[in-house]
Amino acid sequence: MEIPDNTVGWLIGTFGAMVAWLVRLEARLNSRPTRREQEAIAAKVAMEVHAQFQEIKQMLEKQNEQSALHRELMGGAISEIRTRVAVLRDRVGDDPLGETGSFRRWNDR
Repeated sequence: MEIPDNTVGWLIGTFGAMVAWLVRLEARLNSRPTRREQEAIAAKVAMEVHAQFQEIKQMLEKQNEQSALHRELMGGAISEIRTRVAVLRDRVGDDPLGETGSFRRWNDR
């Protein structure tokens, strides 16, 4: 019995396709990182994230300090302005609890 050349070609082609598929499968499986490599990558990312959070925390602390200083300075400036206004009203004789305040003087003319 003779084996036709066409059948031998198909058998060799099919065997070659299966070998190629197995080689690609092995390459894909080997290209994945191992558990140790994944743990190393995760540890590196965790350190980077921690450093970023520390930087953000420092920025917020600095901003809070600046905000507290700003509130203190603005509170002092506003109290000084209120003191000056009270002194000027006292000199003019304006009653801050009066009905119309300085409007009263314009109507008295």
